[in-house]
Amino acid sequence: PILGGGATERGVGLSNRELNRSPEFDTTFFEGNLPPGWDVELYRNRVLINSHRVGSEGRYSFNQVRLYYGKNDFRLVFYGPQGQTREETKRIDVGNELLKKGQSEYDISLTQKGTLIHDPDTAGRTADKESARFNARYRYGLGPKVSLGAGLASHEVDTVRRYYLNAGARGSLEGVYLGTDLVADTRGGEAVDVFAQTGLGDYDLNFKHRFYEDIILDSGVDSSDPLVSRTDLSASGVLGSRE
Repeated sequence: PILGGGATERGVGLSNRELNRSPEFDTTFFEGNLPPGWDVELYRNRVLINSHRVGSEGRYSFNQVRLYYGKNDFRLVFYGPQGQTREETKRIDVGNELLKKGQSEYDISLTQKGTLIHDPDTAGRTADKESARFNARYRYGLGPKVSLGAGLASHEVDTVRRYYLNAGARGSLEGVYLGTDLVADTRGGEAVDVFAQTGLGDYDLNFKHRFYEDIILDSGVDSSDPLVSRTDLSASGVLGSRE
């Protein structure tokens, strides 16, 4: 999503969506508690996509994990400092994750920006850290293969409070997962993105193009040289024959 989301922050939230399912149909997240010193590896469809060593806070998190159209088989592998090993698996079938006709979901949250429940690390703090971040989203299943959404978000950017309105659509058509999002800053400026995902043989393909027009979405952005557009292309799969 243009405004991000899915990251773990200290705060409160209210939602009627399924537990542990991301509010975005094109991303998901994994998080949990582990003793410090453990290592976690995250695999999607047999491909290692990320790893994490648990620090003194005793938590691991993988945010904004990309989903591809069709079956996404995730595997978390946990390694302890004394040689312990355990695994967890989860399957997410994009396409079937779209809301059914007439079904609706909402998410409301109030958090402290960039702050964990236990956050002893003060390195890299910005003036906006611990400021209030508000998000509200509503999604509605227009038909069996189309979902619409809208929302409001607010957070500080370089100590200035900003408010964003957003709207979007998700759908599937002939084996292709499609989506678009629009975000408008009430102070002026907007961003639009479009994306498509599909499968080709044993490979998952993703395309995303984003347009920016005089909008600042987060701190640390050089407004004198703003980003105008960005295109992402990716493919995921296992090289060679599968057993």
